[in-house]
Amino acid sequence: MSTTSWPTPEQAYAHAPDIATEEAWLTHTSNDWEAELDRKYGLRLAAYWDRIALNTPADDEAAESAEACALMLVNNDQHGGGARPPRSASAAEADPCGYVRQQYRAWRRADLTASGRCPNCGWLTYQCNCADHPDA
Repeated sequence: MSTTSWPTPEQAYAHAPDIATEEAWLTHTSNDWEAELDRKYGLRLAAYWDRIALNTPADDEAAESAEACALMLVNNDQHGGGARPPRSASAAEADPCGYVRQQYRAWRRADLTASGRCPNCGWLTYQCNCADHPDA
């Protein structure tokens, strides 16, 4: 049994684009790639399928797609395709969707910060008043 604490779906996908926007980004990116698709694409694809599976729990195909994409991300990260290998490979393999949520949350927070937004509320940093703001 793993002792890794993964973020909840609500924490991981708090500032994620809506499903239709994410699907459009994935489609555009996969149609427009010139080289091998990067980790960001694999992460967003895995998160997309995880969100679909969470929203349609009776859809076995969505759950299978979510797990397959998540396992591809875990495998890619373990073999040097990611920013760094998972801290606990066995925990990531035991709960690949949990790993996707952890990685998506970290990537999204960094993306928000890089675009001048608070990673906790999504507001522009100069408009943010949240108590959890990193500069508060």
